[in-house]
Amino acid sequence: MKHCPVKHYPTYRRWAILTCATLLLAGSLSCSKLGQRDVRIVIVTLDTLRYDSLPASGEEPPRMPKVAEWAEQATRFVHCFSATSTTQPTHASMFTGLHPWQHGVTRNGQKLVEERETIAELLQAAGFSTKAVVASFPVSKASGLDQGFELFVDELDRGKVQTEYLEAADAEGSKAPAKKASLYTLAENVTRRALDALDETEGPRQFFWFHYFDAHDPYGDTGGQRRGAKFALRIAERGQDPTAALRKARELYDLDVASLDHWLRILLDRIDRDADEIETHVLLVSDHGESFGEDGSVAHGSRLTPSMIRVPCVIRSPKLEPGTRADAAGSTDIFATLMSLASLDPIAERGRDLRSPDPNARVFGMRRVYSAGQSVRRLDGKRYPVGHPWFYTVLREGVLIRGNSEKIELPAEGKPDLLSAAAEDRIKKLFEVFELELEGNFRQEELDEETLKALEALGYVQ
Repeated sequence: MKHCPVKHYPTYRRWAILTCATLLLAGSLSCSKLGQRDVRIVIVTLDTLRYDSLPASGEEPPRMPKVAEWAEQATRFVHCFSATSTTQPTHASMFTGLHPWQHGVTRNGQKLVEERETIAELLQAAGFSTKAVVASFPVSKASGLDQGFELFVDELDRGKVQTEYLEAADAEGSKAPAKKASLYTLAENVTRRALDALDETEGPRQFFWFHYFDAHDPYGDTGGQRRGAKFALRIAERGQDPTAALRKARELYDLDVASLDHWLRILLDRIDRDADEIETHVLLVSDHGESFGEDGSVAHGSRLTPSMIRVPCVIRSPKLEPGTRADAAGSTDIFATLMSLASLDPIAERGRDLRSPDPNARVFGMRRVYSAGQSVRRLDGKRYPVGHPWFYTVLREGVLIRGNSEKIELPAEGKPDLLSAAAEDRIKKLFEVFELELEGNFRQEELDEETLKALEALGYVQ
């Protein structure tokens, strides 16, 4: 029997108790209908999903037509940017409302410390049941993102070492031996486990996190082909044209995205079926994008290019009007929005509530932290240093400004009149503040050697 909330006024109380009793005996209506509706909040994070897979305003055909159809009744953000182009830091930002230089997870292989209170912990304290189903090792229990979840399912059944399919592209046809490791699972398993979690959950307050990994390399998993994008770097390193390799990688990526579209829509339809009985809010967002040659890069993690950090973000809720939004949104705003949808008081300096449009909103983020002397290879075959901190901010109409306290990088178009010298100086000083916080405002926990090896097997080499 559901609890019937009754106001503490004598006349109303007597009437409400009698009415609830009558209705319950008649079996026609839950007494909770007289008070606040039950509420279900669902966040779905889509690992490595590019913005063009689910564009907000129809500027190009979506590669996920089934989910795009569902999103027509939702709020869709044109300019949403991830906290980093890497999985763990961005998820930590979504669940804490803090930037990576504040919560301390600045790259994969670090654990979110218990002192950083998560949205799941806050909702659990407010009486929500909290359940999660995740699809990859970087967000498994080892990451610390399980804080606050009473049920956390991270059952993984697939795994390929990055070099296995990279070496397959060598002209000599050499192939590294496979190493067995369970590093991720596909959308079918996530959806089936998510449906079980929904079916098994009762109570007036429910919070779910479902995470999908299908868009991440190795691409073509849904068709059994398993290949990644980074083999194009090996081709470029030998002085060959990587165009064909990148085209094939994108084809396989889109194959996996199509499978994700199918299984995700099954989950969303199941959630919708309960919406008449329980107030339902669904927030769907990617943790970062993926590059297929844009700006001379492939994959993700090393840079702050639009293909790597511009992401789809969709909120379907009775508290928001359907349509597109052009104000800037970021990963830290997910936390504040979930708090608002749960009718909890906001926490200062931990994102903004995306329920309310703000044309002056600013978004900030950073590249993952590398060790000193680290470099990454690009499609021109050269290696570029990435040891120094690199931040970004998004200005009006999605204009992306990248840099640090020493310099900032302006887009080629409109560069002469985009920013005044004084504005450039203010941004540098702001990035300097971020650098200081990065140096002294967190205590991260490094994962154990076995965990780091598992991350390395997924291509997360720092």
